[in-house]
Amino acid sequence: MIKYFNKKFFQGVFLLAGTIIGVGMFGIPFVFSKAGFLIGTLELIIITAVLIVIHLAYGEILLRTDTIHRLPGYVNIYFGKRLKFLSSLSYLVGLLGAMLVYIVIGGQFLNALFALPDFGGEIIFWALGAIFIFFSIRQSGLIDTAVNVMLVGFLAYFVFGAVPYFRETSPPLYNFDNIFLPYGVLLFAMAGATAVPEARALVGKNSGSLLKFIIIFGTVIPAVLYFFFALSVVNISGINTSSDALSGIAEFLPSHLLFLGRIVGVLATFTSFIVIGLTLKETLYFDFGIRHWISWAVVSFVPLALFFSGVAGFIVIIGFLGAVTGGIDAILTLAVFQKAKQFGRRIPEYSLSIPKSIIYILAAMFLVGVGWEIITFYR
Repeated sequence: MIKYFNKKFFQGVFLLAGTIIGVGMFGIPFVFSKAGFLIGTLELIIITAVLIVIHLAYGEILLRTDTIHRLPGYVNIYFGKRLKFLSSLSYLVGLLGAMLVYIVIGGQFLNALFALPDFGGEIIFWALGAIFIFFSIRQSGLIDTAVNVMLVGFLAYFVFGAVPYFRETSPPLYNFDNIFLPYGVLLFAMAGATAVPEARALVGKNSGSLLKFIIIFGTVIPAVLYFFFALSVVNISGINTSSDALSGIAEFLPSHLLFLGRIVGVLATFTSFIVIGLTLKETLYFDFGIRHWISWAVVSFVPLALFFSGVAGFIVIIGFLGAVTGGIDAILTLAVFQKAKQFGRRIPEYSLSIPKSIIYILAAMFLVGVGWEIITFYR
């Protein structure tokens, strides 16, 4: 294991962790406060373990297949066009929805930082992101690592800096009436499969074994930081925790710490916005044959149009995206994983040994989550 602690390892870990640490982080304290901190923590542990398996399975799919694709492309290879339609629909809705949420929350943080007029922060955030996506600016190499190290470091500093401001609040340990509330939000917040192909490209064709450790560490680090972030916020604002985490604690924290929290918010949302936007643009180009500039226009302007159409409700949106589109993607990943083990043309650098019974249990869990979230959404 020690031999894997090299530059590519740390670049890959911070690429994956930096992609995962996004806007979903700011919804976690709210759902923890409503469901109870004990229930929220248990669900975070379970979902982290499950998503490590999903991310590793996706990594093995990449290593077993000669050509580079995103999930819809692999579904097409191993299952054909009919199932590819479902995968493509879920994939596109999930990523476009995520970009919408990033514009909303990232713009709000910019508004708070610079006292911008209505929609000023959202427009600036979107415009800068669109430029990065158009020119395929990936923050490659040391720049990407530096940005993500800063993101993780700022978040850790914010967490420890908030400790002296803990109040004698009494957030509940459990509330079974809201037991399913954290599920979709945590799935959204912990999902990082979009960065796995980027990590695969980073380590290179002959270093696939390194990918396994990058995925494990890159998924665990955000979960640990999320836990302490939620612990800090909930112990300050208690049952009055706001849906965006920071506005509910603004009156209790010193200005410099609140400023730092908003900087973390901008970094977290913008880095994820870029990675997801580039992933989506390349999916449209490689898997659907759509020209670059048209792919860019779809990726950039559809989330902006949704924003101006008035689509709102931060927790509702990320809960739906996590449980429904994230659940469908996870089920399809498990299905492709089994097919790739049988028909993959390349010998992978690592291979998971997962009993079929575990795969069926995980698929059933995601399927129930999809159904429950759809029913809850339409109530």
